[in-house]
Amino acid sequence: MKLWKKLLIVALIVIGVCALAILWWRWPRAVPISEADTVLVISPHPDDETYSMAQAIAEQVLAGKQVIGVLVTDGEGSDRVEEWIEMAGVDLDGDGDVDRWDFGLARRNEYVEAMVALGVDRLVFLGTSDSQGATGLRDAALDTEEVEEALTEIAGKIPEVEYMTTMKYLPDHRFVGDARLHEDHTAVCDATKSLALQRGETAHFYKVYVLYRQEWWKRWAPRFVQGSDEAFERKQAAVDVYSEMGASSTPELWEAARESRIEYLVRDSDF
Repeated sequence: MKLWKKLLIVALIVIGVCALAILWWRWPRAVPISEADTVLVISPHPDDETYSMAQAIAEQVLAGKQVIGVLVTDGEGSDRVEEWIEMAGVDLDGDGDVDRWDFGLARRNEYVEAMVALGVDRLVFLGTSDSQGATGLRDAALDTEEVEEALTEIAGKIPEVEYMTTMKYLPDHRFVGDARLHEDHTAVCDATKSLALQRGETAHFYKVYVLYRQEWWKRWAPRFVQGSDEAFERKQAAVDVYSEMGASSTPELWEAARESRIEYLVRDSDF
């Protein structure tokens, strides 16, 4: 056999092996089920949890785990506040004025409805809207130590937990983060990882902003996961809850999250 034919065969074999390796790497695995009885699902803002890990949340519920949702902020720092006040503002706190605190409460109500759609009704709110900024953690102003302190108080009442939250934004060429910068996500991610390490527990981090890349094969993560049909149906119902306020803010994210059956997982050992 001529040399060029041998080289061609070798090249085809190498290409085939590489293709199979990439396919194996990208093929979605089943959502990991918590080994602990209790799971803390920590969301920096309303809708982060649903867009990034709704199927994973639903699977914990379907597996019989006790799932507690922790909403860190109410999203009252959004640049959509004034638009909402003019178009659909409601005086939710009854103080005679429609302002960003009412916007935050409206966003919180969306979060509650979405989590209930996933099967979660144990919820903790760390935001500022119900106190009009007097107490709580404020959107776009999170401090990692303050977040960790608040999470420590919640986790300290439970013997053993696992954590689920959003991944902070790191360069995508490292395959572990998102390409955009959001300091709140960084604070929540770092606080969660620090707490899990201190307690010797497991944390899983899910990517959000990769959903801006409409084609799923262009999205990067160490692990692709996918839920059952029931989990996906619950995800779609939860995403639909955000069809007004959430979708108006980030329509590309809303649409991609509703259609995608794949979620993008980063384990604490991956970064």
